[in-house]
Amino acid sequence: MDSAIELKENLRRLIEKYRVDPYEVSILYGHEVEIRIENTNTYEKLQRLEALLLPTKERKDRKIYEHLFLPFIDEDNSVKLAPFTLVNLTKLEKYGVVSPTIINLIVSRGNKDVDKKLLNLIDLLYETAKIRSKSDVKINDSYISPHFRVGKVKLKYVSKFNPVITIEEAERVLMEYKLNKSRRLPSDEISLREYLNVVGLIYDALGLLDISKASIEDILNVRRKVGDFRDCGLLDLPLDDRKAFTKWKEENKCGSHPFEIFSGYSHNEIILYPPIKGRFAVYSDHIDERIYKIVCRLLEKKIPFTTDIKNLLDTLTGEIYVNVNIHTPEILGMVSYDDVREKDKIIWKKVEEVKYR
Repeated sequence: MDSAIELKENLRRLIEKYRVDPYEVSILYGHEVEIRIENTNTYEKLQRLEALLLPTKERKDRKIYEHLFLPFIDEDNSVKLAPFTLVNLTKLEKYGVVSPTIINLIVSRGNKDVDKKLLNLIDLLYETAKIRSKSDVKINDSYISPHFRVGKVKLKYVSKFNPVITIEEAERVLMEYKLNKSRRLPSDEISLREYLNVVGLIYDALGLLDISKASIEDILNVRRKVGDFRDCGLLDLPLDDRKAFTKWKEENKCGSHPFEIFSGYSHNEIILYPPIKGRFAVYSDHIDERIYKIVCRLLEKKIPFTTDIKNLLDTLTGEIYVNVNIHTPEILGMVSYDDVREKDKIIWKKVEEVKYR
């Protein structure tokens, strides 16, 4: 029966032999969706690794083994572990070696050369599993590096975030939005001019024009300048012909592009959909102060509209939960462990070691 000290000494010897730095691997390969390895020797090494393990989950087309551990020496010279998952894609005859914070490897048979760093990573996982299969020492959270595990935390505890609005302000806006939900246009049939008038209010809220002085042509010019160029004929419709607008909507083959009134990069666009069931809809993949300004203006002008108000207010007050060490779709950039100001507020995803045969 080995001790925790003996385990760490054995792991140190493996670390010294294979010299795999998960920080370096993450920088080199983490930006790629997946890394493909076509090498029979590597595939067979993973077969030998799998033979040591009991499946955590089984599906029709795969067997999942979680979690294996990759040991490394951290900055404080202590032995830490990074969790990995092994997946046998049985029907495809491929293996996945996955860490959401480091790398996603797909391994199949073949004769292509393999980067030495990736070979060492797989060898280190295998040799560590061999040691762990004979060890009675339980892996607890203190072994696992907080830089390579997944958790969540409220945005307000992230050092690079400053709340945009107060809780009190959010409550006031939510109340106004609930009152607005009772409003409906008499019909979904509107003209291009009526649609552009709402677009103009949004541009005014964003400081792109002065609605008190702007003509409909001014609104059109700003729309052509900052919106998606793929308007698919929307902007050429007669301004006051409701039936023409309705017919165009029914025949529209361009999806949301014509309604993208602010075109941006990295999910930075703003979309204004024409009314459905008497209410416009404002949408953006990325929530920021711009959307808040738009919401406040539409509420002020009593324009009936729909948006994801809870997500908006929770984000801008910092009450929304964001992922730690992996991307969160609703925000730009990634929150790392080091970015979290109050680390005791992190709720970590549970990491349990795979069972061995």
